[in-house]
Amino acid sequence: VVAHQFAVTQWIIGDGGRAVDMTEAGRLAEVLELWGEDRGLRHSIGARARMRATAVFAEEQIIPLYQQMYERIAAETVQL
Repeated sequence: VVAHQFAVTQWIIGDGGRAVDMTEAGRLAEVLELWGEDRGLRHSIGARARMRATAVFAEEQIIPLYQQMYERIAAETVQL
């Protein structure tokens, strides 16, 4: 993944990609060119991206977070 440097995007990507300032002309092209020339780097980043996706965004990780969020919303709604 190559994305802009928004804080949330950087958190989502972690070490499984690269966040760059997309407002700077050529920044995306630089990263894509570098990755295009280095197969080992691409594979390494891809492996880290898969590890992050399965560790952070797996169902067993995400579902409890959703449940906590809905419980907080329900508790706040009752207080209104």
